[in-house]
Amino acid sequence: MRLTLRNAQPKDMPTLRKLHAEQNERDGTAYPLPELFTPDGKFADGIALALAVEKDGEVLQGIYFAVGLEMCFAGCNPQATAFARREIIAVKYTLRHLGYQWIRSMIPKSIVKILEKPMKRTGFSRDDNWLASFFMEL
Repeated sequence: MRLTLRNAQPKDMPTLRKLHAEQNERDGTAYPLPELFTPDGKFADGIALALAVEKDGEVLQGIYFAVGLEMCFAGCNPQATAFARREIIAVKYTLRHLGYQWIRSMIPKSIVKILEKPMKRTGFSRDDNWLASFFMEL
């Protein structure tokens, strides 16, 4: 039988937790698996879509789309950037309240040395030595 892609369901969570733990073990990672569903079976805050890949009724893999943001800049004023950095706690609170789980900021490699320290002071951590970034515009 062919593979099937369908909406994940709350009953899939035990299998997805098992598969996720196996993936972390294999890759030497400790990525958390968020709750994908509310008690009434709807997608949890921060989850835009959750899918299951199955074959002959067996779930082989889950794919979920977490709601996140990319922080982008319109302009490059050091004074304005420093001011905004001091307000990051309020920004994080607001975004978390709106249901977002993470923020990513993509910086051109040509200016990473200039921006790495301020980004770290703001609470960002560089992950391009750990993860490769792939992008798709919708």
